[in-house]
Amino acid sequence: MGGSKKTTYKKKLPMNLQMNTYELNKIAYAKLPVLTQASSERGAALQILAKYIQDHNNQYFMFLNNDVHYYTIFNMQDAFEESFYGALDDCMRAIGDLISIELNEQTDACECWFKVGDEALMYVFFVYDLGVIECHK
Repeated sequence: MGGSKKTTYKKKLPMNLQMNTYELNKIAYAKLPVLTQASSERGAALQILAKYIQDHNNQYFMFLNNDVHYYTIFNMQDAFEESFYGALDDCMRAIGDLISIELNEQTDACECWFKVGDEALMYVFFVYDLGVIECHK
């Protein structure tokens, strides 16, 4: 009697049907509505990003997507808050329509999902101080 034995079944999918979590999320997020410019949900999503930046108080941040080989590095040294958020908003609008911004506590990064055409893509926003080497005279 005692404990029950958990049985795990694994079925190998054909090569062309194997998907990882990111690919499954891309399908799911593509079905979600985009956040309009004036929506309160967009404002709440942007607040997640603002809090992340304030909590970290670092000099450099990166916005990265490996699928389309996109990156932007933000230098926050002596940055005016208003100009930074304006530049960030310009970047985001150039990428596509915002679907969601979520803090991933495991990776300590913000996952920003955008709809680009019919596809959803995740761009990661994270601290990048260790990735920049400055050489001064």
